[in-house]
Amino acid sequence: MKNRTRKTSFTKHLPMAAPDLTSAEWIAEAPSDCDRYDRCNVLPLANFGSVTFSRIATTGSSHPGTITDPAWSVSQLQLVPSGQGRSFFSRSDTSSAAGANAADVDAEGRSFQVAWTPNAGT
Repeated sequence: MKNRTRKTSFTKHLPMAAPDLTSAEWIAEAPSDCDRYDRCNVLPLANFGSVTFSRIATTGSSHPGTITDPAWSVSQLQLVPSGQGRSFFSRSDTSSAAGANAADVDAEGRSFQVAWTPNAGT
């Protein structure tokens, strides 16, 4: 993962005996607060502006391609607080309607943006 604004990067390699190569995900998610007993609550989503996922591609079942490759099917999700229509995250604080929306993938199938929105449920 690279933060091109701050010019920092992070890499983590994890060994895996038999990885599932049938799907790929690019994720922007709400933060959580966990206690010492591993009980977690999703926190209200802060205004992060937008994040761009770029130079994206995947290889599954020995077939490389971009997101728009006809060999793949795409599911675009909206991050919506609980009680605000179709909910993909929940939290105990329901005072905020903030969420996030993913924009369409660019023509080359290599980038898209996820943007914070103050009223995701509307």
